[in-house]
Amino acid sequence: MNLIKWILILALTVIIGISLAQFFPGEVMILAGGWSIETSLLFLMAAVVGFYFLIHGTVWLWRMPARKAQRYFEQRAQAQLELGMLAMAEGDWKKAERALSRSASGARKPAVSYIAAAQAAQGDGAEQRRTEYLRQAETSTQAQHSVAITRAQLLLREGQTEEAMEILRRQEIAHRPRALELLLKCFERTGRWSECVPYVSPMMKAGVIDAARARRIDRLALADLLAQAKSDEELTAHWHALPRAKRKEPELVVEFGRAALRTGNGEVAVADVRSALDRGFDEELAALYARLPYEDASAESRQVEKWLASHSESAALHFLLGRLCARNQLWAKAKQNLEKAIALGSVEATAELGRLHESLGEMEQAMRAYRSGLEQALRPR
Repeated sequence: MNLIKWILILALTVIIGISLAQFFPGEVMILAGGWSIETSLLFLMAAVVGFYFLIHGTVWLWRMPARKAQRYFEQRAQAQLELGMLAMAEGDWKKAERALSRSASGARKPAVSYIAAAQAAQGDGAEQRRTEYLRQAETSTQAQHSVAITRAQLLLREGQTEEAMEILRRQEIAHRPRALELLLKCFERTGRWSECVPYVSPMMKAGVIDAARARRIDRLALADLLAQAKSDEELTAHWHALPRAKRKEPELVVEFGRAALRTGNGEVAVADVRSALDRGFDEELAALYARLPYEDASAESRQVEKWLASHSESAALHFLLGRLCARNQLWAKAKQNLEKAIALGSVEATAELGRLHESLGEMEQAMRAYRSGLEQALRPR
């Protein structure tokens, strides 16, 4: 292609020279010291063009062996790279490392070969060689981020999660999709979901997680944060620090209620759980509400009966109403609701019904209820 280009330039130059000689005939005299050269304009132009092409051709011929050698080494490096990648796919780490290191030595841009060689060395258990390959790959400024992500990935494979997280949280790489994927694995391993919150939005934008997974992470993060609370004040402070919209999500309200029960002060969650149930019924919320403490059993009974009017097949609501009726000494109604809860699959209700029979001196019915609850609990699901 280059040869054709230069032939066209030469032909164009000749045509222009002949045209100029026809329109501007004449001679040119060059005086230098005691020497003088007299020639036609056309001949001078031809001599200048010929001298230029002579110099250019000489330089081209001089460089041709080096270019041929460079092309040979690049083709050899490419072949070694392909061989190494195929060996890696087969799990032949030694062969892969050998081919990839050869590829790096002959490639004009060896960063990719060095990174792949580091992965092969890792597979072969050669940590020192892995580190050296990554160090050589870092000499390319364009590959520094890729090298850092690769190093984190290899550390993660070794179980060095903290070291991997330290690399992946660097500002210059934390927004990259592969780094976010690896960070998600780190949080899955450590369970420190409260630290994942700043990365949820970037993960969604990068397509690492979907909306459902983001909600799940929000729930895990809140549970992790609330589990760290050492007092009721700290617990409620963490809860109210959330945006109002988040505090209305049923899954997060459940986590707040569970944390309140763990601290021994479930009263702080009663209002939030009740409001969540008023906004939209949820069986998990209802089951949590049944475990919370109440001051006025009669008022709570009326509230639960309102919910049951729309959700008559809720085991949690029947269980809760049965407990409340027992506190109000409405024995028949308590038994009726607990039996209904048992029929709907509540294991807790069997134990509660057994305690109710026992408190009333009905030992045979109590033993029957306890036995039923035990069988239900041990039954494969």
